[in-house]
Amino acid sequence: MMVNILQGIILALTYSIHLSNAVNPAKENCLTYESNYPKTRACECVVYQSYGNSRGKFTSPNFPETYPRNINCILYTFIGDLGEIIELSFLEFDLKMPGQDRLLSISRVSAANRCTDFLKFFLDLDRAEVNQYSSWNYEVCGNISTIQKKHYSSGRSLILEFHSDTGPGNYTGFRGIFQFLDKNSYLQRSSVSQTAGREIMVHEGKFVTNGVRDPGTPCTYSYISTNSTKTGGLFSPRYPQNYPPGASCQFIFEGLPGEKVKVEFENIQLHHVDKSCDESYDAILVHDGIDKSANVIGIFCDVHNTQVVKSSGRYMYIDFYSDDKDERQGFAAKYTFFTEHQTTADSRTTPSTGMKNSNAESVIEKTKMRDVNAAATEILVPSMDPTNSNASTNCNRHISSADGKNGTITSPNYPNPYPGDITCRFTFEGSGPERVQLRFTHMDLYFPGGNAAKPHDCQAADSVTITIYINGEPTDLDTKCGRELPPMYMSNEHRMTVVFRSLTYSHTVTGFQADYAFVRNFGISTGEPDSRYLCGFNYKSILASSGFFTSPNYPGKYPRITECHYLFYGQKGEKVIIDFTKFEVDGVKPNCDEEHKSDYVSFSNFFTTQDRKMDRFCGLRTGKNNTVKSDGEFFKVTFKSNGIYDALGFMAKYRFVQTNNKQSPDVPKTSKAPRTYTIGGDSCSLYEHSQQWTSILCLLVFFLL
Repeated sequence: MMVNILQGIILALTYSIHLSNAVNPAKENCLTYESNYPKTRACECVVYQSYGNSRGKFTSPNFPETYPRNINCILYTFIGDLGEIIELSFLEFDLKMPGQDRLLSISRVSAANRCTDFLKFFLDLDRAEVNQYSSWNYEVCGNISTIQKKHYSSGRSLILEFHSDTGPGNYTGFRGIFQFLDKNSYLQRSSVSQTAGREIMVHEGKFVTNGVRDPGTPCTYSYISTNSTKTGGLFSPRYPQNYPPGASCQFIFEGLPGEKVKVEFENIQLHHVDKSCDESYDAILVHDGIDKSANVIGIFCDVHNTQVVKSSGRYMYIDFYSDDKDERQGFAAKYTFFTEHQTTADSRTTPSTGMKNSNAESVIEKTKMRDVNAAATEILVPSMDPTNSNASTNCNRHISSADGKNGTITSPNYPNPYPGDITCRFTFEGSGPERVQLRFTHMDLYFPGGNAAKPHDCQAADSVTITIYINGEPTDLDTKCGRELPPMYMSNEHRMTVVFRSLTYSHTVTGFQADYAFVRNFGISTGEPDSRYLCGFNYKSILASSGFFTSPNYPGKYPRITECHYLFYGQKGEKVIIDFTKFEVDGVKPNCDEEHKSDYVSFSNFFTTQDRKMDRFCGLRTGKNNTVKSDGEFFKVTFKSNGIYDALGFMAKYRFVQTNNKQSPDVPKTSKAPRTYTIGGDSCSLYEHSQQWTSILCLLVFFLL
């Protein structure tokens, strides 16, 4: 009897769950439409209203099974009460990617880039219906990793139009949650007051922006630290709704003397790109100073979660811009003015006395320059009994670049045996564009599992773990044990954590020693730093006709989520030839694309645009075919890594060579700004193009004039 009752309960729950996920579109549900839109497009409709139902689920037909092919039109209509808006959150999303059933060719690129299975979003409706004149905001297809997950209406109505084509496909569709929210308490509402000739924007709602807007600008704000105001929020225009096309916003922070600025981007949803942020039309640039002439310390495009940037001084300047299409949700961030108090160096850390310039010496140079008598220097540590499990409280260390740009960390009692059953945590924190570079110079940890010189499993051994932060989450970069000397590491942002774990005491081991440095040059020792980039270097023929350049942190592993740009400037009539002597960049040839989670090196004869005729490099490349040559005097090499894997990177030689076919010196390849050409007393301003197109466009302007 009891078994039958339980079976009945389970059956009822299963049935109710099935009903809650079921989607039953029908033409009868479209009868509320006054327009002929559903009829002319043969639509079926699903309607969700807020009456007694503040939230719920919506799915594609048959979810989680594959949705049918040849869906002509399904309208998902969400209707709120007066004063409400709709929030849609996608939990799963799997529609056909653009061009998945097409052969890509030059003549079909535009068609292949269109969504054929898609959701069309109507977010700015005056009433709960659409007609042939209704403006839709955007179409979405692809998978959950490439789409914006949250969407908001501007009013009480929101409509999705779902379509699938007749081509083959095996896709599960989508599942999401809708909520009806109070508009006044959720969206930004602004009032304006005048103070000292400036407009102070007072925002109310969940997303509160603090700042003083400059008169006559749509979104240029100043944030000035006071004794009572140290923190607040900043958002892209209209957040959490999508920012408008053609947005251009500046956020200027000024701390009190001795203060620094920290900005934490909690959400970044910009136009998705599979290329360098330098080539993206929607981006956030963070400058380490009072205006955009200051060095870049952060550049963000695409989609990110938590990203943190810290200034090296009292000022920070943030520039957000977008093009006139493909708008997205934008960003939400919070800022803090803070004072970085210097701390007394721990006895297990030997800080340097600092550097004369702003760049710390790399750990490679530091190792070379170490005094040969350093090993004999006594390092004072608290007395630790080998059986004392509380020793871990004495060996944790927070290391700030404010205390010194480089130094050394060691296991307790180094070079004597370290205690058993302890955990030591070394937390490194830099500022501005600084990255943490770590090089182990000695490694001798207890390893019971076999050959300590080539350990395969560190689970039951004493170990050192290097942790970085990706999208705000700690990610273990590597764990090492035994006597194998680890490679050189570099953080992908301003912080890194090293954790030493001792499981067992052994009188035969000596522990570890590692040099650290807070570097601004990403471990790249050649070229002139270019302040327009977070990681950019110029190589000019007028200064050196040949030389070499490397991936960041070479010969160690390159950092994750990093872009570096190498710009080559030849003299008139010169070209540059680049030979890769070492190349190991994680990726899948031949495309080296995002679909295969590839890191890559790309090449371009143009400053800010992609050069489609030049293939990317990735993977392990040996032997021939590792040489590239520019078309003219300017050439750009870009290295880009993602947040998944890493490798040893590359080393390359370059040389400038004179050619007989001299290129016009007027080709504007060295500046993002337009160049002015004078023709017959009239002038035209043009952005970068090839020499041929520059001539054609200037001639067109001449005849029009």
